[in-house]
Formats: sequence, C-alpha cells, structure tokens
Amino acid sequence: MQTQIACPRCQTRFAADVHQLIDAQRTPQLKQMLLSGGLNVANCPKCGTSTQLAAPMLYHDADHQLLMVYVPMELNLPIKEQEKLVGEMTQAIVKEIPPAQFKGYLLQPQTIITMKTFMEKVFATEGITPEMLERQSNQLKLLEQLSVAKDGTAMRQLVQENEKLVDEYFFSLLGSVLQNLMQSQQGENQLVALSNLQAMLYMETEIGRQMERRQTVMRQLQKEAKAQGGLTVELFAKYLIENAADEGTTITLLQAGQAGINYELMAQVSNALEAAEAQKDAPQVAALTKLRDLLMDLYTQMQQQAQLALQQSQQILSDILKAPNTAQAVQERLEELDEGFMYHLAGQIKHAENKEETVLLAALRQIHALIMREAEKQLPPELQLINQLLHAGDESLQRQIVASMPPEARPRLAEIIETMAAEMVGNGDPAMIEQLERLQDLFE
Repeated sequence: MQTQIACPRCQTRFAADVHQLIDAQRTPQLKQMLLSGGLNVANCPKCGTSTQLAAPMLYHDADHQLLMVYVPMELNLPIKEQEKLVGEMTQAIVKEIPPAQFKGYLLQPQTIITMKTFMEKVFATEGITPEMLERQSNQLKLLEQLSVAKDGTAMRQLVQENEKLVDEYFFSLLGSVLQNLMQSQQGENQLVALSNLQAMLYMETEIGRQMERRQTVMRQLQKEAKAQGGLTVELFAKYLIENAADEGTTITLLQAGQAGINYELMAQVSNALEAAEAQKDAPQVAALTKLRDLLMDLYTQMQQQAQLALQQSQQILSDILKAPNTAQAVQERLEELDEGFMYHLAGQIKHAENKEETVLLAALRQIHALIMREAEKQLPPELQLINQLLHAGDESLQRQIVASMPPEARPRLAEIIETMAAEMVGNGDPAMIEQLERLQDLFE
C-alpha cells in the first residue's frame, strides 16, 4: 500500500510504498529488502533525503516456523488496538496457507516491540547471530573513522588498533564505498584517500596479503585459460593442486570453475594425492586429501541439485500440460520457468519430434511460444522492437515497422543493433549476425 508523507528536510509531500506483510517463501524479495535495510524507506523526490517509515510489520518464515509482528512503539497504539492489528495481520497471512500446511506456531505470533530484536530474529534465519551483527556494525564504524582520518599515519594507527575487524567482509564494504564514490563522481578527495587505504590494507594486513595472492592466482588462471581457448580439466586441476594448501584460494578457484567439477577432475586430484603419498609429503597429502573430499562433496551436491531441478521442471511442465487454460497456467508459473525448465522443455520437444507424438508436440510448442511471448513483454522497448524486426519475415514489413517508429528513436535502436552484432562476432550464431547486419541497413 501507499501512504502520504512529508519530507523531514524540505517538507515536500509525496507518496511512499509501505509493506507490512513479509513472507520469506512467498515474497522473498521483501525479505531481502528488509535484510539490506531498504524496506519501508522513503526517498524524497526533491532533495533525496531517505526516511525510515514507522510501520507495523508481520514476518512469516514457514521453514523456521517463525511468525512475529513488530509494532513500533512510536505509534503509541493502545493495547486493544495492538491486539486487533496483530490479529488482522496474522489472519491475512494464515488465510493464504493451505490447511494441510497449518502448524501450531501460527496460532501464537510473537509480538516484538523493538526493531533491533525484530531484525536479529530475521537475521538468525540466515545464520547470522547478534554477535555477527555487532561485529559488522563495528566494522562500519571503523570504515567511517578511516574515511575521515586526517592522514596516512592516522589511518595506520586505526588499522593497527582494530586489525581484528579487517576481514574479507571489511574489504567488501570498502569496495562498495569506493564503487559508489566512482559512480557518483563526487568526493574526489575521499575517493583518493580510501583508494590509498585499500592499497595499504592489501600490503600491511595478513588478510589483505592473502586476498592479493588469491587475486594474482585468479588473474594467472584467466590468462592461461584465455591462451588455451578455455578452461581445460588439466589446467583447472593444475591450479587446484598447486594451491591446495591455501583454503581461501581453493574455494575461490572452485567457485570460479564450478561447471568444471567432474569425475575427470577428481581423478587428476586423486593421482596427485597418490604421488604425494609415494613421496611421503605429509603436508601436501593432508591438503590434497582435504581437496579431494571437498570435490566429492561438491560433486554430490551438484548432482542432487540437478536431479531436484529436473524433478521440479518435470512437475511444472506436467501441471501446465494438465491445466484447462494453458496460457493462464504459464502466466501463474512464470517466475518458476528458469533456464533449467527451458532446457527440459526443449528436450521434451525434441523427444516428441523423434517419437512423432503430434498432439504432445503441438502442446509443448504452444507452451514454448507462450513463455517466449511473456518473456518478450519483460524486455525493454528497444529489444521488443528488435525482436519484432527479426520475426517480421520480409524486408517490406521490417521497413513498415521502422517507418512507424518516432524519428528520434531510430538512431538509438540502430546503435543497439550495431553493438549486438559487434559483440556476437567470433562467438555468436553467424545467421543471427547476418540478420542483425541486414537490420542495420534499414536505418541507413
């Protein structure tokens, strides 16, 4: 819902969105906004001042059997009104829950009177404890102190006094601040000072040196992979084996090359482990044993996730095929139709073609067309026009589409088409590149 507020700084009145019901499973985007501090925050359209709105909120997380209501003390609601509000908000959530999923905790919502406690409980569902939150708060304070330090000496002293707070999260905070400063093109002096701070932290703190080594390894891997035309199993295994003793670098390598985790990779690591055992290299044996076990765990998890995703795709497709209104079913399940589902759908279309199951094939192709139509609606207007041009068929119809466009919009569209064609050269579909080049001729 929306509410009218007055900016506390310039008194401009404007409408602001207020969200009162947050369901972790049904509206995960609201939970993320809550965790990031962006929920129920109004930004003045005139002066840009941000205001945290004092609004009652109900939070429900079925996975953690948590139902709680936050009623801001500054609203000064009488007890009876609070009880009525809690009852109404609880009912709004409960009525959406199927009877088979109803649990006892839904009958006893917790009433929270401070935002601090409310947020601690939400963060706890993410495995973040109050101690971790306090540490993050202290890290933010340290960054603020460093940003106003008068010189490098003062910065070094602050870092030495608080080195236990300088970890990867702190570097992430610092990186975010630097990125915001560069994008805003303001605060040049602060940008220079914090850039110098970042360089100093990389050189003078242990975690900084570790991260610098990690980045060096990743740059070397990317350079070699590019020279070879891509990341091979042999190259991936080489870097994992060489850096097995450095857990942080190992994790970074595995995150970057997750798609390359397979039996062949595990076999190469096992061979290196056997060689280390033969040479009685105890430290390397320990490191490679840990790496091998980690690879096996990750591979098992990936297989399980792939199987689960396949089962979900099969169920969704089955539900859509059985639905009396296919278009409505596609619309209702649109958010669930991810890349994995489209891959499964393409496979089923191919299977139906091979088996010459004409009725099923027609239904599957209809579903595919409906999904693509809905997906196109989500595209920016320029890309929608490009799609129309690509599917127009003949040049005369394409020229009619271009002629119907406002003259001032044509140069922008021509520029986008030219960029798309240039980006696809060398690694794109030659037929698509040719189509895009023909479209460019329409704007000359």
